[in-house]
Amino acid sequence: MRYKSGSVMLEPGDKIFRYTDGVTEATDVNNNLYGMERLQKALSSAAKGSPREILEAVKTDVDRFVGEAEQFDDITMLAPKYRRRMEK
Repeated sequence: MRYKSGSVMLEPGDKIFRYTDGVTEATDVNNNLYGMERLQKALSSAAKGSPREILEAVKTDVDRFVGEAEQFDDITMLAPKYRRRMEK
């Protein structure tokens, strides 16, 4: 399996949102996917919040979308915040 690699320079205060495919592939009772567009909207609405607030906002939105539909995949999210540079 091939993986892409890359790098990004973070500044203090920057946040990263990582997630498994179970987030965007969460389904409602009509078998519609939560999807990338809806995730982007949820993230945009919560972007100024703390990492905990971002995770809670996305989870709440996914839960609201899914309703009573049974899920078959994990929903895993991580939102670290870069606080400061390490001193030499």
